[in-house]
Amino acid sequence: MILSSNNIGVKVMKKNMDFPGEILFFEEIDYDNIDSPIREPWEFNKYEEIGLIKVRVSDIIEYPDALGGNTCIHLNKAKQLGIYIPGSKYSMKSIKQVLEESSQSTENINECLNSYCGGLYEILIGKRKIKNINDNVVLAEYKGKYYPYGNGHHRICIAKRANIEYIEAEVIRYYDE
Repeated sequence: MILSSNNIGVKVMKKNMDFPGEILFFEEIDYDNIDSPIREPWEFNKYEEIGLIKVRVSDIIEYPDALGGNTCIHLNKAKQLGIYIPGSKYSMKSIKQVLEESSQSTENINECLNSYCGGLYEILIGKRKIKNINDNVVLAEYKGKYYPYGNGHHRICIAKRANIEYIEAEVIRYYDE
């Protein structure tokens, strides 16, 4: 949900649907200093929905910038250490920084595989059937690279961490012209 917009950025809020009073994140996005070129669809001259395709995970160039719920053990550790403060401009690290840095250790990846995300990993490799996940991963494609854009942030994260080669995703392709 976009709360306000100006020429500097956009304030975005996402609520926890299980607990409607809880805000999962509240972040001001400064478009002049953002790493990802992906913007809102109306900011591009042209886009098309490609549909459900297999995407090489190594072509997804960044970790998600949001994770729903309170299930990521590495974000929870960063919160406990005080280096990640959801919704605060005083946070020492962003979600992407915590996820990228924690993915450098085999020990951390094993912690992921032994947590909530381990079940998602089993779904991605076909070891377990999808149960109660009725949404596809959504990626934005821009100039041949893919960016987390909609559903499936946890699945994208574990696919990148566990070096899964391909992931099925709904893809929206964006063009400048």
